[in-house]
Amino acid sequence: MPALLAAAVWAAAFSPAAVLFATVVARRPVLVVLVFLSAFAWLLSISLAAALAAALRAAVPAAGTSVAVVAAAAALCQEGSRYGMYSAYVLFLRSLRQLGVAVDTGPPAAHLLSAAVANGVGIWAAYTLVLYGDVLWRSSLPGSLYSDQCEGLSTFAVDAMSACGIGLVNVLLSCIGWVAAYPRRSPALAATTVGLHVAATAATALNAGPRGLAKDGCSASLPALGGAVLLSAAVAAFSTRDGGAAAARDLGLCSGVVRFKEKDEPLLSSQSRAHRSSAPLDEPPPEETTRQRLNRPSAAASGD
Repeated sequence: MPALLAAAVWAAAFSPAAVLFATVVARRPVLVVLVFLSAFAWLLSISLAAALAAALRAAVPAAGTSVAVVAAAAALCQEGSRYGMYSAYVLFLRSLRQLGVAVDTGPPAAHLLSAAVANGVGIWAAYTLVLYGDVLWRSSLPGSLYSDQCEGLSTFAVDAMSACGIGLVNVLLSCIGWVAAYPRRSPALAATTVGLHVAATAATALNAGPRGLAKDGCSASLPALGGAVLLSAAVAAFSTRDGGAAAARDLGLCSGVVRFKEKDEPLLSSQSRAHRSSAPLDEPPPEETTRQRLNRPSAAASGD
């Protein structure tokens, strides 16, 4: 029974991420590397957020203990790391072009979308293992665990669903940022990603049972987190529907990485075809030459 519970908990937390990894990320090695780099960048951002919260608490105790202030600072640091990974990835593609290395990236918008998914999956994995790893690991032990803030669901189930919801939000925020906000240099969309991030974080904070929700905080937290996921999906669908042009401008270099060597291929192939087509005209086939040589004596004899 504990093994079955642990399997259900881990499946709820990681199944969507595993599907995205298998169907989108694992097909290209560069995206697999991007997953690990994104996870590392998230760890750095959360460490920076913790240092800022400690400094703020020391400077302004009232602000340093405010959940809203800490959540906003953490969201800003994490979104900064998301933009940093985007900038580093675009710089990587530009460097490959300057070195003359051809990389099969495909259409710029589609490639940025797959890279955004890889970035979100990396953040998803790091977030879940750091914030919920210990609790999810304990789900393999005998028995279950309930809290006063959520008497209807076990702590394992609540944490698994919260991890899944936050992970989906991170993937959607990466899609918004990488395909729309960052290529367009749009402050409004960048601020929207921060706002959605704060909203998702606030939804998970309801599990702690704030004032007025001393009992069953998860009954408000999980629906609120689901609403944050749906809102993020709506913003991602709306903002990325015409993001191809902006992505092409940012990764026109990307299409160049793919095309700049392929542009010469039709010319070379046409030249080779012209050479092959002109070869029979310049040099007669060996059989025909031999036949002509064999017929020469008979032609001379008939002339005599």
